[in-house]
Amino acid sequence: ENYDNLQAFAEDIDTYSKLLEDFNETVPNLVETVRSGGGSLDQKELCKAARPHPDGIQALFPSKQLSLTPAGYVEPLLTPMRHPTLCTKGFNVYNALRLDYLVHDFEQMCLNLKPHSKSIFIDMGASLKFHGQSGAKPPVLELMISFEK
Repeated sequence: ENYDNLQAFAEDIDTYSKLLEDFNETVPNLVETVRSGGGSLDQKELCKAARPHPDGIQALFPSKQLSLTPAGYVEPLLTPMRHPTLCTKGFNVYNALRLDYLVHDFEQMCLNLKPHSKSIFIDMGASLKFHGQSGAKPPVLELMISFEK
C-alpha cells in the first residue's frame, strides 16, 4: 500500500513540478498588494491568483497524498523526506538532492499574509549539489526563485 501511494505521489509531483516551472511568471506580487490593502479585491479573492490550478492545489494531486498543515498543504511527511525517485530509481546524488518534490501552497501562504508581514531569508545549511556541476544553481537559489513573487 505504501509503495502504491508513493508511486501515485511521484506521478502527481512530476505534473506539479512541470506546471510550477511556468507558474511563477504569471502571478503578480501579492506581498506588495496585501501590504497596500489589496486594492479592489478582498484578500481571499486576491489569493486565488496564487493557485497553480483553478480548483486549488489539491486538484493537482489526485492521489490525495498531500499533508495538511496550518501553513497549507505540503508534500507527504513520510520517510525518506526526499523525492520519491530516491526509493524507486535507486540512490544517486541527483535524486538525493532534488528539490522538486517540495509542495508549496502559495494560496494559503498568501491568505496568511498580513499588511505588516515581512520576508525573512534563513539559509538552513549548505549543499554540495551545485559543486562540480556546470551551470547548476545552489538549492537555496532555486527556492528563492520559487518564492520570488
